[in-house]
Amino acid sequence: MKKIKSTLLLLIAFGFYSNIIGQIIINPTISVLPSNSGVVEVDKIIDITVTIGNTGNTTVPAFKLRPNMTVPASVVFLPNADQVGGLPPNWSIVSNTGQQLRICNGTDVIAPSVNRVITLKVKGVTVAPAQTFNGQFGFGGASCAASGGAPSFNIGSDDVGQSTIAVIAAPLPIKISEFKASVINCKPILTWTSESEINADRFEIESSNSINDWKSIGIVAATGNGAGVVNYTFSDLNSETIKEKKYYRLKMFDKDGTFEYSDIQTALINCNTAIVNVYPNPVNDNNLFVNITSAEFTSSAILISSTGQEILKVKLITGLNKINVSSLTNGVYILKVSDKNGIIKTSKVSINH
Repeated sequence: MKKIKSTLLLLIAFGFYSNIIGQIIINPTISVLPSNSGVVEVDKIIDITVTIGNTGNTTVPAFKLRPNMTVPASVVFLPNADQVGGLPPNWSIVSNTGQQLRICNGTDVIAPSVNRVITLKVKGVTVAPAQTFNGQFGFGGASCAASGGAPSFNIGSDDVGQSTIAVIAAPLPIKISEFKASVINCKPILTWTSESEINADRFEIESSNSINDWKSIGIVAATGNGAGVVNYTFSDLNSETIKEKKYYRLKMFDKDGTFEYSDIQTALINCNTAIVNVYPNPVNDNNLFVNITSAEFTSSAILISSTGQEILKVKLITGLNKINVSSLTNGVYILKVSDKNGIIKTSKVSINH
């Protein structure tokens, strides 16, 4: 009896598998792979390669496949007009919401062991760590608009393909290591240093009296590409007031039009705090006189040689100040005088004993 039962089971199993072997099997597969290791900058574009295969023994019919691609909110699919170049012949886009894009194989039939490669474009929107995106099959009927079921003997486990995509901030076109605002001879002077410039185009200098209403007051061209240190200077010659606080910032442009702002720097203009007279000039004996007319004035004077070396530094008070220059050799010097607000007044002084 046991032998008879075993024989019957074998016959049933043989008939079942023979039935499968004789069937028409359509088994589409899908995989997704982003370019650039799945990393894209904000406002930059990255490709997603979608590979459609067929591991069955029969051709995938026309209008059967409806791959649906879903991406996280950190990226967005480009409009249809920018996608058509990445579709195989006879394929079309059924819908595109930005986060989901659905396509159809149209009249394209896919033979067994043959692949179709689709390239879709997405753009980075917001900075985000690596997030999963996927492509998943849907199935249709007699047209791209008609609904339909999965093909016979389709293996559902390979109806979904997944990968990840991360969005990073775009690098600054220019890396600023130092940005300062000072006042020299009652005029604001801006100085800044760049350590690297990647496709840098220009600096647009903006000023404001309140940090709210900014206006452009000048442009300085960037040197371009390179990792070397570059020093820049800009003078605000449009500043005509004698007492005010002004704010400055740099608008740093890349060659593609993108830009970043620098930190804000402040310049305090207070040019009526002191009147400085320097005499005699040239100095024929051993004394240089600096006369300060001001209600309140305590600061210093620095005498600098023609080679830029600081030769002498003395404190100044309101009234007449005498500076002994007997130890200095004949030549031309620069005298820099500062008041309590940081205002620097410069005078060229000639010494001729």
